[in-house]
Amino acid sequence: MYRKSALILFIIILCAFAATVQGTVQQSAPASLQSPGAMLASGAWGSLWNVSSMRSIMPDTKLAASKANAVRLSAARNEFEPFQLVLRPLKQLKNVKVVPHVLSGPAGANIGAWNINVRNVGYVKTAASTSNPDPLPDFKPFTAVAGANSAMWVTVYVPDKTTPGDYRGTVDIMADGLAKITVPVVVHVWNFTLPSVSSLRTAFACDFNEAARQHNASTLEEKRKLVELYDLDFWRHRVAPMVPYAFHDIKASLDGDRLSLDFSDFDVAVKKLLPLFNSFNLPSFGPGETPGVSFGNDYERLKTEYMRSVTEHLADKGQITKAYNYIDIANDATPEQLKAVKDIADLCQRADGRIKVLLPIPYDKQLSGYVDIWAPAAGQYPANTTQAGQVTWWSMVSDPGTISLPGYRSIPWLVWDSGVRGIVCKSQMLYSPATVSGGKFVAAGPVPSIRLEMIREGMEDYEYLRLLKDKLDKAKSAKSASPAVAKAEEALVIANRCARDRVHLDECRAKLAAAIETLK
Repeated sequence: MYRKSALILFIIILCAFAATVQGTVQQSAPASLQSPGAMLASGAWGSLWNVSSMRSIMPDTKLAASKANAVRLSAARNEFEPFQLVLRPLKQLKNVKVVPHVLSGPAGANIGAWNINVRNVGYVKTAASTSNPDPLPDFKPFTAVAGANSAMWVTVYVPDKTTPGDYRGTVDIMADGLAKITVPVVVHVWNFTLPSVSSLRTAFACDFNEAARQHNASTLEEKRKLVELYDLDFWRHRVAPMVPYAFHDIKASLDGDRLSLDFSDFDVAVKKLLPLFNSFNLPSFGPGETPGVSFGNDYERLKTEYMRSVTEHLADKGQITKAYNYIDIANDATPEQLKAVKDIADLCQRADGRIKVLLPIPYDKQLSGYVDIWAPAAGQYPANTTQAGQVTWWSMVSDPGTISLPGYRSIPWLVWDSGVRGIVCKSQMLYSPATVSGGKFVAAGPVPSIRLEMIREGMEDYEYLRLLKDKLDKAKSAKSASPAVAKAEEALVIANRCARDRVHLDECRAKLAAAIETLK
């Protein structure tokens, strides 16, 4: 039975952007990927600098040495692109605020200020007893401590109908007793659009019962509202929770030995929530699980009948190809646990061949023929798992400090390079519930983490790779031998190298984008 932990996932790397200076704008070359950032403004009050989202900013992180005249970003349509602003005052600053403004582009086009989101950066204790920046709560005005860094997380979303080209605007930094600091922002919008549903399959654990407890959701209506808000946030981060249909149960009843299923509540989620994702765990398909009724001594027959009916129903709704039967099992499983996997896999095959069994372990000869998807720990890819129609995903655990920030973002790149088909995340370390006070229901999505933001960065990078590969295959099928084809092939070769060095991902991403635009 899958382990209902809570959602979350991964990723961050190292890079730096250009930025601005208070008052008179100073011209400067952009910082290198190894630089901590670029100075935006400085004066008797202190310093403001711009840092890549792939850099962890500690209170004592060294100030940026280089300078720049604007924060410079690039993004496709339907893409989120984050950066950090870091304030280090020489004296305490109270009531610090960040106010984004509209970004104006070609021929009167614009990216509205409401597409620019600002969050505070919080810190969390790690197993090594250090405090790492990670939680990203909704922004609230704060007090910046003298002589210490205060980071602010800014994300620009480019709507899917945005005209390609350069967009310019500003973000204002204000505080009590401080003259307004105006930071120029330039966003280059590429002439292609990322799909709304991820091309890379994912399975993220999320304990919606615990989330409901944390948010004080007591009624079924409140719980369903919470699931919807969480699902929307998962969707925006391009990851799929294992049970996006939580609290929309299939109602089962027994009349003697006859099983009846009522899909009315479940179908609300099938219609409204499942289209957001490319994968989900089948409801009550695990060993010993039943849909709210006891199957008693007739377990095998009724379980098989139940699984067959649900599979056929999901096929009718056009959703069965997204489904998997996740069975949580350890690498060192006991003989009894292995037998339980075989038994449920036998029932799945007996019920419907479209049911895919997913195990979060490396290929095991003892289970050969029983498992459709193997998900060993990230980085393990036994060659013999691809035989006989079997596929490989990767499993990972996400705990602050266990993986470098560049490592988080590079995971989808490595998945691409290795031919892996999906990612499983079994731990709950990538988000936290919204702050709850008193006993009132808090209707809000989860508080994301920097690691989850970096995972989204990597998932978006994956879409660049997928788009370019699809266009390249189309060009080759048309027997095109244009310079654009050669450029696309070169970009993909470079991407495979970048997946492993983790240092030049932004440079490689730009090459992918240019090749996508050039290739017809």
